[in-house]
Amino acid sequence: MQFLFSVAGTTPDLAYTELQPIVIYHLPSAFFLKTDPIMRFDFKHSPTATVPVNLHFGRALTPRFAINVIGEYVTTGSGDGNFTVQLNLAYVNW
Repeated sequence: MQFLFSVAGTTPDLAYTELQPIVIYHLPSAFFLKTDPIMRFDFKHSPTATVPVNLHFGRALTPRFAINVIGEYVTTGSGDGNFTVQLNLAYVNW
């Protein structure tokens, strides 16, 4: 969660929050489901909120590579009604 605000200076009024809940469910055979929408709330320009809903479906190919498909629908706010689909190939080098 991030909360940004302005208290002084020439910066325009700012009161803005981002919230990103992350939920991952591991399935058999290295498959997984995940959701991690970034919800945005602007309290100065109320009621302004952007609330997307997303779902990842993927599979770990090796200990370092994973592939997943992401579907996201914006329920309210900027981009209301937009639906996007992404295909990601991720490399993790920890």
